Amino acid sequence: MKEKTKIVYYCGHCKKHGLVKYLMEYHEQICFKNPENNRPCFNCVHLVNKKNVSFTSYNYNTFERSNTYNVFFCLKKDVCLYTPQSEIRGNYLEFDDYSNEPMPKECEFYTQMF
Repeated sequence: MKEKTKIVYYCGHCKKHGLVKYLMEYHEQICFKNPENNRPCFNCVHLVNKKNVSFTSYNYNTFERSNTYNVFFCLKKDVCLYTPQSEIRGNYLEFDDYSNEPMPKECEFYTQMF
């Protein structure tokens, strides 16, 4: 019979665990239960989901493709906002119509929903 003892890494914010250290360190950065990722925007009345259409044209056969993205939009500041997780992953988008900014940790326009 073979027996192996392995190190298991646990997230400090949720119950997720894994055997690869750098993957769990990455998960801790983007974990939704990480207090560093909490933003007042998530509970604000001015934050709405908005469909933003981005057009990309190609020269080959004059083909034009449109992509539709759901984005967080602040009605008070008139800007698109991206989450801390998107900032860490680097998968936020730049739009022509509106500026795209990270969600602030504190906001002077914050109004709680309930």
